[in-house]
Amino acid sequence: GTYYVTQTISGCESTRLSVSVTVNVTPQPTAATQTFCNSATVSQLVATGTGVQWYNVPTGGTAMASTDALATGTYYVTQTISGCESTRLSVSVTVNVTPQPGGATTQAITVNTPAEATIEDLVATGTGIIWYPTLADAQAGTNAIPAGTQLVNGSTYYATQTVSGCASTTALAVTVTVTLGTSSFDKNQFKYYPNPVIDNITFSYAEPINTIEVFNMLGQRVIYKTVNMTTIEIDMTQLAAGTYTAHLKSGDAKEIVKVVKR
Repeated sequence: GTYYVTQTISGCESTRLSVSVTVNVTPQPTAATQTFCNSATVSQLVATGTGVQWYNVPTGGTAMASTDALATGTYYVTQTISGCESTRLSVSVTVNVTPQPGGATTQAITVNTPAEATIEDLVATGTGIIWYPTLADAQAGTNAIPAGTQLVNGSTYYATQTVSGCASTTALAVTVTVTLGTSSFDKNQFKYYPNPVIDNITFSYAEPINTIEVFNMLGQRVIYKTVNMTTIEIDMTQLAAGTYTAHLKSGDAKEIVKVVKR
């Protein structure tokens, strides 16, 4: 507004001089809660305003550099208009760091034929597991190995996991050994159906089946039965949807088959 000023000399006050005064009140910028995967810097923070500056304290201190690394916590942002800096707006920032999956770094797969050893046989503990052929692919998230890909004896494969939309930047490296069984079922005499299975699956063989074991992809045994029958029905109703392996024995012969539960 307008203010008026006088001066007084020898007891005599002057007339008033009008002075125009402007008080610039700079509003806070706008910004929302922000989430990042694994790592981030100040340059990645988003706020709408002019001359935006970020701080890691609510008052005092100095503005952060664009290259400063972020951690989960509260940051503060201002904007500056016509040389006037606003008060600081608090912004919640979360940096989700996803660890690599767990699992053995060397894994042995026993199958009847090399073609039966596929990427699904490798075991890694985590969420949203994806396998890659090289470490560089795992870090970049490129060239994921498709389901059904045959494992190569002595090769190393790399697994990442994804949690809350964030893929791990480090990978579990697994070197695989593919071993052939010494005796397998006569394929012409062995049947199992239906596959995929919703509730019950039937195994049938010309010779009595002695034992049946069912394992999930974490290598955990979820079903074990000792039988002595040529036809056996297994109830998989209580199992979660996914891929399992069924290990059957008949005398000295062994058979491993993949079963998909819907």
